Amino acid sequence: MDVFEAIMSRESIRRYSDEQVPRTLLLRLLEAARWAPSTGNCQPWRFVVVSERTSVRLIRDFSPGFAFEAPVLIVICWEKDTKSPGVAREHLRSANCYLAAQNICLAACEVGLGTCMIGSFSPAAVAEILSLPDDVYPELIMALGYPQQQPSKRSRLPLTELVHFECWSDA
Repeated sequence: MDVFEAIMSRESIRRYSDEQVPRTLLLRLLEAARWAPSTGNCQPWRFVVVSERTSVRLIRDFSPGFAFEAPVLIVICWEKDTKSPGVAREHLRSANCYLAAQNICLAACEVGLGTCMIGSFSPAAVAEILSLPDDVYPELIMALGYPQQQPSKRSRLPLTELVHFECWSDA
């Protein structure tokens, strides 16, 4: 599968089989995340892989946007940069985490796994559940597993409605 095929075929999955995801595949996805671009190459992301069913359900209890079962969660966090403060402000650290998440989504699609990004959760509760240090902030939860079924393909706006060259023009 080439990158354009992965981009165009990837969909958010909310129904997963109970099949466990092999650690080798998880490491492959995390390797893809590690190679995402970041502001000033600060690489602020940190990843907590959660597959113990009780922990997954506990995190789900504090995540109103997470109303389904998933065998694995990757909690994508950012770590405050104490070596070179100011290199990546908070909103840029957040954006960097989403770049890593997109790499996970595309790599998962390539190997037949489904993903769903979950942004609606209690960061304080998730930090406590995962025993995160004070300088680590949970930015995003990525549900992951083998799709139980593929959702129907969503439409996209045509480029003519999205792109302007040189200046904004409706002509």
